[in-house]
Amino acid sequence: MTIIEAFAERNRLRTKLDEFNDPIIPGRYGQIYDYEDGKRLGVIYIPVEPDVTPSNWNRLRTELLAAGCQIKNDGDGEGIALFDPANPKQARLAIRVAGVKRIRALSPAQLEAAANERRKIVLNRQNSAPRGRGVQAL
Repeated sequence: MTIIEAFAERNRLRTKLDEFNDPIIPGRYGQIYDYEDGKRLGVIYIPVEPDVTPSNWNRLRTELLAAGCQIKNDGDGEGIALFDPANPKQARLAIRVAGVKRIRALSPAQLEAAANERRKIVLNRQNSAPRGRGVQAL
């Protein structure tokens, strides 16, 4: 298991393969990727319209530096920061910067309720199935 896959599993995030078949964690404003040194991950912030303003990146860059992240690329309204995935503060900030949504975790009660609902649907379909060999209406 790679460092990014372990990070994704620990933080309930989805991974996918990029165009070079490397695993990434996609987000609304960028992505989280393996920095290739086996110890750090990178977060790319590339905002989409109408969020493209230099002030957003300037604010995020200040927060990343305060958390102990290293700024690798610093553009006008976008940039790249490196962070330690074992540091919870840096990890939460990187997830927020990239705009990554977490996988929803269901409680045992919610899982049981969903299973009961699925059972009801299956029973209703079985009970309402047409009987006999008649012609079915289209």
